[in-house]
Amino acid sequence: MDQLLTILVAVTAVIASVFGVLIGLDQLTQRARMRRIAEWSRELADDEADAGRLDALAQVHAWAASQMVASVMVPARFYLEAAVWAVAAPFVIVASYGDLSTWVLGLLAVGAIWSPMRRAIRAYLERYRIASEYFRGGKMTSPNLSMLHLMEGGTRAEFLWAVLIALGLVGLSVSAGALVAKDENSWPLYVALGSVGAAWLAVDAVRARTPRLLYVSRATPTTSPENP
Repeated sequence: MDQLLTILVAVTAVIASVFGVLIGLDQLTQRARMRRIAEWSRELADDEADAGRLDALAQVHAWAASQMVASVMVPARFYLEAAVWAVAAPFVIVASYGDLSTWVLGLLAVGAIWSPMRRAIRAYLERYRIASEYFRGGKMTSPNLSMLHLMEGGTRAEFLWAVLIALGLVGLSVSAGALVAKDENSWPLYVALGSVGAAWLAVDAVRARTPRLLYVSRATPTTSPENP
């Protein structure tokens, strides 16, 4: 049982870390990838005569262009602070487990992760709004990236999402710390599973608020992240 517990929590922690790294790399390299897609779709359209295919390529080009414009107006640096805290805080928890009060350290870590995560979510939704406006061909408004708006703008649900992600990361870190300290109880498994569930609920909620524009008709207005 102890061996199974160790394997399950370790694998869960590794998957969560890899997932976070992949998301960060995706955001940092998005502009270059979208530029290649836009050039590729334009080259295909130059040699295409079928009206249906031309319309599909126009959709792809508009989508790629919208992502490039949004990534310029809301650069990836607005996510870096959240990424740093999401890695640093769990590392401190695992490294100092047993030396400091786990509950006190956990609460401090939740607070440290929550604030930059809240701002990162708001910046991400601002980026999506710009991309959506460009893709639909509607009126575009500049992003509001002030500290006050990133902390207090948007909806109340965004506060909850940031808290759930912070709790998920801290819960996984505490579980990993217990394993490193060779805690023989089974609670780390339950904490790890609950942490994954909490973080997944938040990530899924953000994804539901930002459906992929390529699958949305340009003639149909998309839901604004500000007003679902």
